[in-house]
Amino acid sequence: GDTILQGILISLAATYIASLGNILSFRNNRLGIPIIITNMYGMACGAVFSFFFALAGGAEITFDTSPSYILSMAYLALFGSVIAFGCYFKLIQRIGADRAAYSAVLFPIVALIISTIFENYLWTFQALIGVALILGGNVIAMRKKPSFKQDAAQDAGSQHG
Repeated sequence: GDTILQGILISLAATYIASLGNILSFRNNRLGIPIIITNMYGMACGAVFSFFFALAGGAEITFDTSPSYILSMAYLALFGSVIAFGCYFKLIQRIGADRAAYSAVLFPIVALIISTIFENYLWTFQALIGVALILGGNVIAMRKKPSFKQDAAQDAGSQHG
């Protein structure tokens, strides 16, 4: 129904925005802006945007003061955001935004494995097909492509041989 189309559009928009983020991260690195600074600004802007988006959507703003919630939030903030994004931006620095983006495609597989271990997730045929598509797409995308000069040399060699 309509929710499938809406999900596809949201997925496409998220992919586009993530790509822009990768490009900006690469640009900021070339300008010599430290990762910790860009990480801080990005997270602050994301938090402000999310807060106002929630308010505009009529969400009630609450905070659970239980120790388990606060510890979970602190863990996610530190390891799931600050450290994870810092490592990802460092990866962009080292291998480039285009190649680093392919690693992000593997995150759903990691999530499925963690859910299998800790939440007794039962694999479905659709999940297996999804994993196969992710891995196949990464193999295709990460293959070393011959340069234009190599193609031209091969073409010239085949015409004379």
